[in-house]
Amino acid sequence: MQDFTFGGISNEVGLSILDLPGGDYIVAGDIEITPTLYNPFYARINRQQEIIFFTTFDIAQNSGCKSMILNAEGNLVFCGEIAGVLDPQFDLLVATADTSGNILSITATPGIGIEAGYDIAAATDSTYMITGFGFNTATDEHDIVVIETDDAGNVIHRKFFGNTGPDLTYDIKVIDGYHFLVSGFTTIDGTKYFTVIYDAFVPLSAAWEQLDTENIIITPQPA
Repeated sequence: MQDFTFGGISNEVGLSILDLPGGDYIVAGDIEITPTLYNPFYARINRQQEIIFFTTFDIAQNSGCKSMILNAEGNLVFCGEIAGVLDPQFDLLVATADTSGNILSITATPGIGIEAGYDIAAATDSTYMITGFGFNTATDEHDIVVIETDDAGNVIHRKFFGNTGPDLTYDIKVIDGYHFLVSGFTTIDGTKYFTVIYDAFVPLSAAWEQLDTENIIITPQPA
């Protein structure tokens, strides 16, 4: 068993970890820059418990990293949230970096109202699906959101799911490049229920239909 504890002079929290080829780890999360400013960080750690690098994103606004993946090019893609320059409301954060400590891009992907990404998965070699929550103008609530984006944070598709709110998903899996499976919770009349959603941004087979039940929502549901 290996149990590593790292820390500096600031408050830090690790929220995502990857095992790299060769045995090193990448850990990502949030770090307190000042008492009123948080930023994402990522660090590479070897099996000898040595920190190879520790990189903060150096963003002027409050921001955070919730999850990351390694893409087909061998770079890291992060999702989270980032406050606007003039507006404290959070937008979706999409960022890329290499595994040597260099930030490649940081993009705010604005929605309408607060939006944050909690998990990310590769859809193709150059596109990603992100889930979390966002403001849905159709329901006037913060609902589950699934977004397809590219490396630059350009939104290709955005889809909302929800009930009487608030609703949130924490985990996403992509199946065959365009179906997605997410899990989290939905709020119905003030009570939270766990939620599983299966859907896609393209029309599905007629063998699937929408099914809402009291304790689980699977969209669509096998006939």
